[in-house]
Amino acid sequence: MAIKKSKSLLTGPVRVYNPGFRRYVLSRLAVCFFLSLGLFGCAGTRVQEQLESRLTVKDYAGGLEVIDKAQGQYAGVDALLYYFDKGSFEQRAGNYPVSNQDLEQAELLIDDLYDKSITEGMTSFLVNDMTMAYAGEDFEQVAVNILKTLNYLYLGDLQGAQIEARKVNNRLLTLSDKYGKEAIYKEDAFARYLSAFAYEAGGEYNDAYLDYKNAYQAFEWYHAHFGMDIPPFIQADLLRLSRWLGFDDEYQQWREKFGESLPEPERRPVRQSEVLLVIYDGLMPPKRTRFVEAPVLDETNHPYLLKVAFPVIKPRQPALAAVRCQSETGVTAEGYVVQPQEAIAIKNLNQRIGLITVKAIARATAKYIASVQARKAARTQGEGVGLLVALATNVYSVVSEQADTRCWRTLPNRFAVIRMPMPPGRHELTIQLESFHGGARPNETMIVELKKGEKKVIPLYIPQ
Repeated sequence: MAIKKSKSLLTGPVRVYNPGFRRYVLSRLAVCFFLSLGLFGCAGTRVQEQLESRLTVKDYAGGLEVIDKAQGQYAGVDALLYYFDKGSFEQRAGNYPVSNQDLEQAELLIDDLYDKSITEGMTSFLVNDMTMAYAGEDFEQVAVNILKTLNYLYLGDLQGAQIEARKVNNRLLTLSDKYGKEAIYKEDAFARYLSAFAYEAGGEYNDAYLDYKNAYQAFEWYHAHFGMDIPPFIQADLLRLSRWLGFDDEYQQWREKFGESLPEPERRPVRQSEVLLVIYDGLMPPKRTRFVEAPVLDETNHPYLLKVAFPVIKPRQPALAAVRCQSETGVTAEGYVVQPQEAIAIKNLNQRIGLITVKAIARATAKYIASVQARKAARTQGEGVGLLVALATNVYSVVSEQADTRCWRTLPNRFAVIRMPMPPGRHELTIQLESFHGGARPNETMIVELKKGEKKVIPLYIPQ
């Protein structure tokens, strides 16, 4: 479809005879120029880099200080990022109820932003997507409920965890309905697994079994698309629950699928004590801006190269290559990746990049047409005004052309899990870590006390 020429977006009709034209042009250009500069005033790169440095050294109190001081920068279109970052740091600081309050605010804001306003859409088209209120990527929206589920599990509040698990399920169903079969992200294996674990810990075995099945299917999808191994402990979960529930046909199907090497579970439910260790491995990579030149036709139908910005994610290595847990009795359990957060983010962005690029080219073209019309109008008022307008419109086009690089950078690069059945009592656990770059790292140790039948969920943060 041909691009129609339009009246100037900056100066109105081309033929202007108002004696105050010079002042009018300058004032309108100043508004546009400072609007574009204002795009950098939110939770910018500097704040994010400060938060990353605090995560790296596990200075969570210092990170919360940075967030508090930068609260004004988060205001407006970046309000959601404030709750993302504060919720993450409060969780790492062990302030789980406060973290849930922040994440609850994030959840409410996401729901409020579900329907984009026409005004925001028009502004983003004339300037860039950074002028729109950030509503989060799909996986980031689900991550809100995942972190809330974890907070409740860390607190030992199974009922709260089960409520969040239902919210996760509802949000995933919405995504599945929204995108259909072509979606890159419409299921979340980690979310499903936490949901199943919470239901099982609360004795709701039917719900647990359904979510273990959903988690297994999602892990198969992760394996096909991200090359991630399916955690073997979910095989034992499916065998155990199908046996307990008397689903003999399904139990035999799982037996045939997984082989006969796994031990046969009890026929009746056994409330065994165990530890679920959740490892926050590494840091999420930032989004960056990539500029490309896109050919379009100018007002004389001659080719013209526009500079267009769109977001990219450069992969970042996680911290760990392997992790295992050993008890004081010598019992050892291996850790397995359950959520390749970075890989999901990259594939999710790559799926949308075509639409993002088309919109960016259309926006840059509109700016170019507007600048041409503005310069034509300015030349009728004299050479000096024409040069001034030409300079101002060029500066505005360059400054305002930005990719939307906002993202939840305080999430881990990926999540891993160790599930370890243990007898009740006091245990000293040694966490053995192997660096992603090769070689052993200093061990982490922790003391855990388990009651009979208790399932305790414990976080471990390894940012680098």
